[in-house]
Amino acid sequence: GAGRAGGLALIATLAYQAYQNWQASQGQRAAPPSGRAAGFIPSADEAARMLGGTRFAPASPADEQDRARALLIAMITAAKADGHIDADEQGRIFGEMDRHALDADDKAFLMDVLRAPVDVEAVARLARNPEQASELYAASLMAISVDTPQERAYLDHLARSLRLDPGLVRHIEATLAAASSQR
Repeated sequence: GAGRAGGLALIATLAYQAYQNWQASQGQRAAPPSGRAAGFIPSADEAARMLGGTRFAPASPADEQDRARALLIAMITAAKADGHIDADEQGRIFGEMDRHALDADDKAFLMDVLRAPVDVEAVARLARNPEQASELYAASLMAISVDTPQERAYLDHLARSLRLDPGLVRHIEATLAAASSQR
């Protein structure tokens, strides 16, 4: 597609950028030269090329559905962190749900998540590796405007539960802030 990466591809791309920059800052591996600043929002084609062959790329259509579900759960749970889902948060969540061809079972499941109590540990258990942990944190951060102490406390708890390095958390937050300033 000629358009910019959106939704889950955008979350994966931004999490990937933050993860690469964090690794480079740790001296583990140089960030791949993209010629782009952190938080750059790529086209859908660029996103597919960037993520190809990494653990940020879905391995199969079934994996893509599982990841979509996990990221939506993370977004919903983050939005509920302060006790209510405001109109902006609801718009982001339902926009993401509409972007995917969710079947009736998936939609019903996500409605159950909307009604359930906030469970940080359940979100953290969805991560199978550090890359997915980064994506879940990024999705949670994208779902909300961190404007209450409850939301900040939720994100801090989530980062600890996902076992994310504090430096990586800072890279994710900076990358998403840079991206949101471009939108």
